[in-house]
Amino acid sequence: MPTALLASDLIMNYGEAQFYEVKLVNTNGIPLPNLEVNITVDNKTYSILTNQKGIAKILLDLGLGYHDISYSFDNRNNLFSSGSLFFLIA
Repeated sequence: MPTALLASDLIMNYGEAQFYEVKLVNTNGIPLPNLEVNITVDNKTYSILTNQKGIAKILLDLGLGYHDISYSFDNRNNLFSSGSLFFLIA
């Protein structure tokens, strides 16, 4: 089954912690719960299970500077899906 990962840009201020969310859906936009999504923040990967709304989230508390976030989903019963973003904390 083809899948898609949906995520938004993140705006953070120095000293602020925020959740970053990635939503896993099928091609009909239906959320896929209880599946593992990998979120990589500055080269450290976290495996996070999606909730009932298909959302995997991670609390970010990062220092000043540029940061890379990538996310992926790979499951033998579903097609691979991935994305990435880059943001600055000032």
